[in-house]
Amino acid sequence: LKARLGGLDVRWTWRPPARALYREWTIRGELYAVQRQRAGAGETRYGGYVGTAYKFDRRLSAGVRYDYVEAAEGPLAVTRQLVPTLTFLQSEFMRLRLQYRYARSTITSPTHELSLQALWAIGPHRDEIF
Repeated sequence: LKARLGGLDVRWTWRPPARALYREWTIRGELYAVQRQRAGAGETRYGGYVGTAYKFDRRLSAGVRYDYVEAAEGPLAVTRQLVPTLTFLQSEFMRLRLQYRYARSTITSPTHELSLQALWAIGPHRDEIF
């Protein structure tokens, strides 16, 4: 068994100089390839994502991401996802995110998922000295 893995990550963020706390636009993406060989024979599978997010004000942002993934092993199964999000930053310690996920695969029927994520931090940051 012999395997090779390669990837490429890209991120671009724009913040207007006069309103950097209130506006931001980010585009990011990733591509990768994995090549597996057994007894000299093998194939290469690909995957990646591209996404964008826009910050409307200091607390509210929205984004969308598209994923493409080929199964690493077995028969070729391709999964595609579309994930829009809406994030509300209540404070630096509390974040709420509403997310919808539409996934379609070549071997399964499409799925729809709606989730609400709450993320909070309690106590001092571990790297701060008190």
